[in-house]
Amino acid sequence: AASVTTRSSFVVRVGFFVLSMAGSSSLVSSAAVSSSPHTATSTTAVVGAGVLGTSLCRQILSDLDLAQMTVTGITKTTNRHVAIRDQVLSVDGAPADRFDVRLSDEFSIDGDDKFDNVVFCAPPSGFVDYPQAVKEAAKKFWKGSTSGGVFLFTSSGAVYTQNSGVVTESTPVAKFTDVRETNPRIARLLGAEEACVAAGGSVLRLSGLYSLQRG
Repeated sequence: AASVTTRSSFVVRVGFFVLSMAGSSSLVSSAAVSSSPHTATSTTAVVGAGVLGTSLCRQILSDLDLAQMTVTGITKTTNRHVAIRDQVLSVDGAPADRFDVRLSDEFSIDGDDKFDNVVFCAPPSGFVDYPQAVKEAAKKFWKGSTSGGVFLFTSSGAVYTQNSGVVTESTPVAKFTDVRETNPRIARLLGAEEACVAAGGSVLRLSGLYSLQRG
């Protein structure tokens, strides 16, 4: 029988996956995430197959509890498709039949080719309007909350006003009006978080990413 997970447990599981690369902690701020069950045979798209995205794809495919879940990396160009496949499937026994890499332009908002779960981890640098990109991704790739899946946006702990000491989910977040002119990067993240939650998604705030090649 197919294993069963929940929207909330998938968010937490992805949080643990990225925690292996996070500097200190991963913090979740989400819209109402129900515990309604969906089978692990569902489909997941990872939008932005960079350092974080490829690691996430690899870890989902390696998770025994998600052994029937298919994963698709979504990119803007085909420049790194071969390298992405090599990185994701580098582990012995990696299930090549459960992984694919596709172009964003292959999908449309009105199309039927959508996914149960979507993790948006593409960086702001690749978009003119980052909040709009998140909004469009939810419409373009996600089946919606009725599918039992989740739309997850990986944000940054930089949105918190406190930049030292202990930071928790209750730590105040910067106000968009205060940073719109002084810190455009934080303003883009706040706008993207708002777009994600408005679409019914969840926000995972990361404190920093490190790997053997980064950090």
